[in-house]
Amino acid sequence: MRPRIGYRQRMRRYLVVRTDKRKKEFIRRELEAGRLRQGWGWKPEHDLRALGARMASGAKPTEEEVAVWRNRRLLDTEGDGLKPDDIVIVPNIPEQGRWVLARVTGPYRYEVPPVSDGVGTDYGPIVPVEPIRFADGKLAIIEADNEHVDARLRASMRSMSRMWLVDALGAKVDQLVAAVGRGQDTSRVQPEAERFAGFSAAVAAATWEKIRERYKGAEFEKLVLRVFKHIYEANGRVEHKGGAGEKGADIIVYTRDPLGLEFKIAVQVKLHDGEDNDVHSLDQIERALSAHEVDAGVVLTTAASLSERFVKHHDALEAKLKIDIRVLTRDEFLTLLLAHLGAGADGDGTS
Repeated sequence: MRPRIGYRQRMRRYLVVRTDKRKKEFIRRELEAGRLRQGWGWKPEHDLRALGARMASGAKPTEEEVAVWRNRRLLDTEGDGLKPDDIVIVPNIPEQGRWVLARVTGPYRYEVPPVSDGVGTDYGPIVPVEPIRFADGKLAIIEADNEHVDARLRASMRSMSRMWLVDALGAKVDQLVAAVGRGQDTSRVQPEAERFAGFSAAVAAATWEKIRERYKGAEFEKLVLRVFKHIYEANGRVEHKGGAGEKGADIIVYTRDPLGLEFKIAVQVKLHDGEDNDVHSLDQIERALSAHEVDAGVVLTTAASLSERFVKHHDALEAKLKIDIRVLTRDEFLTLLLAHLGAGADGDGTS
């Protein structure tokens, strides 16, 4: 059936619902049974459906009723209320700093717990849910400091409200649900060293993607030139030689040792992908040795790795020429770029 003209499907909502931390075991048992119980409803007059009808009639609510009505988002009849397929985050279950997730499956109802549960007449409000589980049926526990938890979602848990929307982070919640679906451990605390390593890798990957967007062919030499100028600016100079007359060197670095003796380094720049098997860049260093009388060579390739043929050719050429030839791959170049340039670095790098 075609949707009606002007029809707009409701987007899934994401809501954090605080429950009673003093009754964690009861709340968890109820969740496992498909019932999200939220307090603030200890007598029939607190049934949100009846209370909503009373308020709609124009009756003035008591202070107690106003306090209870703050939970109106549990009602599917409210515009921003919970409806089937919405995702609920329940913090501090099964313990402080951990959460469970659940998908709403039906409309709100009011039902006082059985006397056998030993919790009294509170916790009457119920939203039917299906907890997010692993494939083996085990309830998924979300550790706030887990690698799959977005820091902004973690920070939102500082709210002191009973419930609040996190629609802006809905995609991050969906990623958590997907991680559970893949069977990944969401209950583990991620060590800080591992978190930083993951952050660094993500920054490097994003940097490489921007390089691919903004630099093509010989343009990339200008970026490399900028990096090398920053590295050697305190104790040397860097010249761009790229083009038809390069004679084996796209860049030449002039630097001095602590005694003031000058050394020349030929740099070959190659914008490559995958595994580098192009030994021509190494042969260019041999040409630079003859044409520019350099003391060392650098081959900077954006390939992710080097082939066995490349490595063997490099070792043989170093032995033949009797100079050091340093090969920098993509990750090493990105480390240099981020360490030496960063936002607002000086130097135009275009001469």
